[in-house]
Amino acid sequence: NDKTELIHVIKSGKNLGMSNIKLVLDGGFFDKDRIKMMSKEGIVFTIGVPLYLDISKKIVDDYGKSIYSPENLTYCSSTYGLIVKNYKLFGVTGNIFIGHSTETATMLNKNLNAKILKYKMELDKISKYSTVNKDKKYIKLFDIINNEDNIRFTYKENKDKINAVRKYFGYFVIFTTDLTASCNDLLRAYREKDTDEKAFYEMKQYMEGRRTRVYKMSTFDAKYFLVFLSLICRRWINNKLDKFKRIKYYTFKRCLLKLENIRVIQQNNTIQILKAITAEQREMLQLCGVEVSSLEEKSRVALESYPTNSSQQRSARILPGN
Repeated sequence: NDKTELIHVIKSGKNLGMSNIKLVLDGGFFDKDRIKMMSKEGIVFTIGVPLYLDISKKIVDDYGKSIYSPENLTYCSSTYGLIVKNYKLFGVTGNIFIGHSTETATMLNKNLNAKILKYKMELDKISKYSTVNKDKKYIKLFDIINNEDNIRFTYKENKDKINAVRKYFGYFVIFTTDLTASCNDLLRAYREKDTDEKAFYEMKQYMEGRRTRVYKMSTFDAKYFLVFLSLICRRWINNKLDKFKRIKYYTFKRCLLKLENIRVIQQNNTIQILKAITAEQREMLQLCGVEVSSLEEKSRVALESYPTNSSQQRSARILPGN
């Protein structure tokens, strides 16, 4: 896996003459042995510390309350950041960056409230204590009380358990041996890592970037020229839909799935919309600069000009289009 391959990747880089290597790693690489290995190899690294670990929770408990001040506001308008210097982690000295995103915290709180409501509806449909006792997910947020008849039950929200879950919403912790990096430097590097990974994933999964076995190098160059043009287009659309995604709590993938459901045929200099455009699709298209009303008007004109004879109509509709 990625953890075991890390040392080989570092040594391969050094064998190729790479020096002054800086690594930015997500929390999946967080491991005592890996951190010690990178320090021993002289690698400057920045790594996410998973929030479920006790060490992250202790850092949040110790420094979380002091993070909210104007000078700790980062270049991301909804994110605060604070650096704890000379922090020793597994014997390696570095800096700890603790951040909090109010936007993420709001989204997680919204999701938790929806989950609580869902669990309540499920519990109302369950009649036997023996049934609800088998599913441990409910006791994480509720007190399940067995009635005297040992069959029925009652339940109530456990505020302490719910608040314990909410306590760490929006926080994230990063450890770095790049001692000169500021809060904004670390946040930007970590976010760009995520962006690069997603772009690479999109290139492989959605744009046939994994199919590199071709006969000629010129074919490879042409193929990847189109792939990178596609990446630029996807990034442009993603940026245009940024506000829409934040309001709707949509991922970019979900936005694309909705846009892919639009069916438009262009043939013989005419445009026809095959399915009615929804309100969400309309909003996304307008954010991308598409004049939906003009598109619908062209489609209406094209439909009115279609042959009225059914056989002619069928032949017209199977004409090759884009």
